[in-house]
Amino acid sequence: MKLKGKAHLIQNEYLPRHVKADVVYSNFYDHTVTLSDFVYLLNMPAIKREFVRIYPDLFVNVTLLGHESEQITGNLYDLSQNGMGLISSYNPGFYIGAKVIVSFSLGYAGAEHEIRTSGEIVNILDYENAYRYCLKIFPNEENLVDIMAYISQRKQDIIATLQAELKEYQF
Repeated sequence: MKLKGKAHLIQNEYLPRHVKADVVYSNFYDHTVTLSDFVYLLNMPAIKREFVRIYPDLFVNVTLLGHESEQITGNLYDLSQNGMGLISSYNPGFYIGAKVIVSFSLGYAGAEHEIRTSGEIVNILDYENAYRYCLKIFPNEENLVDIMAYISQRKQDIIATLQAELKEYQF
């Protein structure tokens, strides 16, 4: 389903593959949604995710370095223990399967924690004025501890925000 520019995917035992659809009507109060423009998806890398993926609360600058001095800078889109997304306005020639070095800094517990790890581009989504790079990352033990601590803090923050929003809808 696509609502307010965000895509949502549908899957259940009656559908042979994941389906993408656009939301034409939604009513939060009575839990109804009307959908149109159904499309089966041939490739669904997101189903291979093994860990919780969070969205950062602030802009996190990320740099990707390729093997022939290609470089991308952009913003962290999402993050898990072994994967991440990066939004950038350009593509200097990166491709699916490219091996890269990923550098970024995570702020949590009152400090900045530098992350530098290897990665592999598993998908590139081409938007109207940007690219989203989907990466598998291979953090060392120290980086993994920092990533997991950041994810844990973000999960707590997200749950608290959702619980506060839910209270607004309770009768």
